[in-house]
Amino acid sequence: MKLFYLALLLAAMCLTTFVYATVDQELFYHTWSQHLMEEPTTDATSMPQLTTPLTDKLDSSLTGFDVSQARIYSRLAAAAYCAPAALKKSQKGLEKWSCKACTDSGLKLDNVSPFHIALADLYGYIGYDSKSNTIILVFTGSQSIVNWLYNLDAAFIPFPDVPNAEIHKGFYNSWQYARPTVIAMLDALFCQYQSASLSISGHSLGGAVANIARIDLATAKQAFEIYDYQGDMMVFGGNSFDVPFNQLYSSISSSPMAKKLTTFTGKYKLAQNTYSFGAPRVGNTVLADWAMSLIDKDGLLRLVHAQDPVPHLPPILLWPTASHLTTEVFFTTKFAEKGDFIQCPLAETPYCSNQYLIPTSMSDHLSYFGYTLGTPLDTAC
Repeated sequence: MKLFYLALLLAAMCLTTFVYATVDQELFYHTWSQHLMEEPTTDATSMPQLTTPLTDKLDSSLTGFDVSQARIYSRLAAAAYCAPAALKKSQKGLEKWSCKACTDSGLKLDNVSPFHIALADLYGYIGYDSKSNTIILVFTGSQSIVNWLYNLDAAFIPFPDVPNAEIHKGFYNSWQYARPTVIAMLDALFCQYQSASLSISGHSLGGAVANIARIDLATAKQAFEIYDYQGDMMVFGGNSFDVPFNQLYSSISSSPMAKKLTTFTGKYKLAQNTYSFGAPRVGNTVLADWAMSLIDKDGLLRLVHAQDPVPHLPPILLWPTASHLTTEVFFTTKFAEKGDFIQCPLAETPYCSNQYLIPTSMSDHLSYFGYTLGTPLDTAC
């Protein structure tokens, strides 16, 4: 029997590795167009009958999730894939907020600034929505998410200052690399719009980074201090994310060679909801419990479409303590109208996407609310 389960596990690993090695590249649309144009999963008949109060059918009476807002954020997440500088026309459309996904969102963002974090190959943008007085930060998935999930960066490492907490090394490093640039950009916008709130979103790897960023920004004990130290930018917020740099902070904060760049002297006000789409797991259960004890758990909403395989990574079969942070909003339909959703308030339950043992539908990963995410060659740009 043990040999049977071992063989099954190896087969699953090989199948999953093959699927990601061949398709999950975020820039593969032109090569795999026929595969990606397959209809996303729409059959909801396989959904189990719920016999416990762990999940609730979502409707307008429930708080924490808004269908129309989630649909808007799916467009905002799609627009982030127009950020790469190689797509000059697309990036220009993003900066002017004239790309198709930009206008389809129904929002009119000002001060839109794309960014690229070279060390993490991470793209995204920030902008300001005057109608809601909200600064919006969005991350894209990596151009090669397979490199994060199947190399050494897929290991879990101790999370600083929280006993027994572990975090995905690749996602953690990705945010740490992005942190100085992103916070400096946020600082400049918050200085201009001091009463604004901050909303964070992302798809795929970008969803993982968005969730980690929210933890960082929500747990900062002080206004972020930004320093230019001999051409390198460093930021400090007085929380666990600073721990690896504490010694450096002591020397920088007292060095005459360090120039303080901080322009906004308050703490960032986080908006109620952070929507992520098709995000993988970012750490273990201890990290999840710690994070959710400190931030508003209703503010982190993970949307998962049917048999999207990325939310199942890293796989629990290989990392038994791996866990998402909090509430999953699950749906199997293509366009995701009101009433199509099931909410699983617990991070890991068999009632939402975990009902599927080995999901492999990349069509589901790239389709949220009837919109394509993760393909910059798509008409979203």
